[in-house]
Amino acid sequence: ARIDVASAPVMGGESGIPAIPYCRSLSLLGERSAGTLYAADSDRYGGAVTVTVYPRPADDRARRRFEAAVETARRLGAHPNLVTIHASGHTDGDGRPYVVSDGHDRTTAAGVLATSGVLGVDSVLPIGVALAGALETGHRAGLVHGGVAPGLVLLRADGQPVLTEIGLYEFARPQGASAHLARWIPYHAPPEILEGTDVTAATDVYSLASVIYTLLVGQPPYAGTGVDDSTASLLLRILQMPMPPIERSDVPPGLEDVLRASLSHSPAKRPQHALELAWAMQEA
Repeated sequence: ARIDVASAPVMGGESGIPAIPYCRSLSLLGERSAGTLYAADSDRYGGAVTVTVYPRPADDRARRRFEAAVETARRLGAHPNLVTIHASGHTDGDGRPYVVSDGHDRTTAAGVLATSGVLGVDSVLPIGVALAGALETGHRAGLVHGGVAPGLVLLRADGQPVLTEIGLYEFARPQGASAHLARWIPYHAPPEILEGTDVTAATDVYSLASVIYTLLVGQPPYAGTGVDDSTASLLLRILQMPMPPIERSDVPPGLEDVLRASLSHSPAKRPQHALELAWAMQEA
């Protein structure tokens, strides 16, 4: 629901923390590129929520694009593996757009890897299938995520994954690819993202395969080994090196072939639909 900021109770307001209607106890949760995330509580929205604040749109056209993307993402939130969006609006003063979404238990796939290590195959494959279904739903609505990564995958207490930022990821980036890539090394991004060319459903297929590989191995397939790693060296590895093998005895036959095809540097050589990757994982 769109919030009428003028009539809604405003909670929060600590120095540097935005005041968001119907949300209280905001605390910094983290940053994604140019966006900022806050954990909060809300009686109106059922408890724990996440508030994502995005950079201010450059003009009215960009603002309308953001609002249209939020509306589409809100409708897609009916999917059980896509995050539910409760409200959106603009912060007082600087006019930055924000979105209030489900907080779940705020455990991400990246956090699980950091605290518990790699996941079992019996856990990874259902996560992969569920995320592929979520992405397929977005693709059929005309949206490409463009930034699927372990840090954007929430894991519920029952083990089900919830993908965040579909349709909104592009708005969390600084203006210009160089500004975006200078802040972090996007290990799960295919060449078309690194080179700033067109993205398609096959872009998300690549990134999802990279996430699945990471959950099984503990690091992205093309992660660097040196302290001076860069996006340029990452791109060279993707273009010149085969996917490193998964050295686990419990990986089903054929799964490595599925991931290797999905991680092709050429979009045309990957599965063209997320549903194809889901079927392949189910077969594995």
